[in-house]
Amino acid sequence: MVHIVPHHWNWRSGMILDIHVFSSCEEVELLVNGHSLGCRTPLGASGILAERYRFIWHGVRWRPGEIRAVGFRAQRRCAEEILHTAGDPFMLKLHSARTHCSADGEDMVFATVSVLDAAGNPCPNAAPHVRFQTEGGSLVIVAADGGNAASLEPFHTPECTLFSGMAVIYLRSTGSLGKTVLRAESDGLCSTELVFNAKNICLTAGIRKKMTAR
Repeated sequence: MVHIVPHHWNWRSGMILDIHVFSSCEEVELLVNGHSLGCRTPLGASGILAERYRFIWHGVRWRPGEIRAVGFRAQRRCAEEILHTAGDPFMLKLHSARTHCSADGEDMVFATVSVLDAAGNPCPNAAPHVRFQTEGGSLVIVAADGGNAASLEPFHTPECTLFSGMAVIYLRSTGSLGKTVLRAESDGLCSTELVFNAKNICLTAGIRKKMTAR
């Protein structure tokens, strides 16, 4: 596993950055637009437990294109991550780790909305105002939040301004069975939708099971 931090490659021209990579590999190589910036071993090699999985490159000059981290074990490539400079915002994308819930009137699901360019790259600096709506009666929107600590927007409205190109939408079961479509739209961007399904399941002692008929 390799993970680049900061997790995007959209900066101002001429910026000098410190790039951190977190990895379980023995060695990591960092490349910008195909040019190697050298291999590093983890800081934890110095004996500091908290730095066991961190690799650092200081003074990296930003150039548009791509940044790539390649991990090695026993001198063999075993993992990599690539980040691309995003183009202009083009579309919205909804994602949820769980698209089903219990039709018990209490279960909740969460979805993230992000802004992508035409090639599907995340746009970390995009901050459009996005509106959300649902079709179907099994879920209702209870909050939307872009995560900006300075924002004065209320959480409980079905709209928000994205922060760092993302926001979270919170939905709660109404107690009804069936599918609900969540839609997100913003002026000038392609809209998106995601389907959720409320089923006869319940959560008891940490175990999901089918609800018994009453």
